[in-house]
Amino acid sequence: MLKILNIHNPLRVGYILQRYFSDATTGLIKSRLVQRFLMGNWETQDVVQMAILYFVHTLILCQLGETSIPIDEFLMVEDGSYQLYPWGQIAFTKLINYSDKTSTFINRCIIYLEFLMH
Repeated sequence: MLKILNIHNPLRVGYILQRYFSDATTGLIKSRLVQRFLMGNWETQDVVQMAILYFVHTLILCQLGETSIPIDEFLMVEDGSYQLYPWGQIAFTKLINYSDKTSTFINRCIIYLEFLMH
């Protein structure tokens, strides 16, 4: 069985990944997390940790669809270090980057429309 080691503590094995997603090597597609969650038969603490991962990726980071959850994030949830991780800062940076791209696109459209009207 694959043993996922925590980069913060190399002796600690990633329990959730080892138990429920032993074939995951670099990350896990969020839909697999949801699918496994719906199957049930979870340990109580495991359900809480899966819900935290889903919450972070869906509501805070606004990652919809087939997004990947890195192994390190499973390990952070398991050891509690996710509570100190700057999720809000990451979400804000993504929002700014997205709005910059969007505003650039909109500005280009406006310039093009102005060109067409003259």
